[in-house]
Amino acid sequence: MNLRTRLQRLEQSVGPSPTAGLKPWSATAEEEQSLAYLRGEGPKPPCPAYHDPTTWDSQIRIECCLMQRTRGALGKGEYLPGMTDHERDEVDQLVKVIAQWDWAPPWFR
Repeated sequence: MNLRTRLQRLEQSVGPSPTAGLKPWSATAEEEQSLAYLRGEGPKPPCPAYHDPTTWDSQIRIECCLMQRTRGALGKGEYLPGMTDHERDEVDQLVKVIAQWDWAPPWFR
């Protein structure tokens, strides 16, 4: 039996991959508000009382980039436009942590 035949038999016995055909998740209303702000299409989301207003924009960019990656809308190594090196590094560190969990999307690994 050659390798190609073996591979075909294995694929048939296993069935389709559970991650095959996964599509990006839809954004929630709150996420869409933040994304619209970053695209320049909406007002700035309100800054919570427990956040420093000067760092609020940075937090929004990091959260939105992470949301886009989690949903599969951004690939590995892709970022939102206008992100600083610090923000990109923060996203990369968070992705490394999330990738260790079982529920992490396959594109995090």
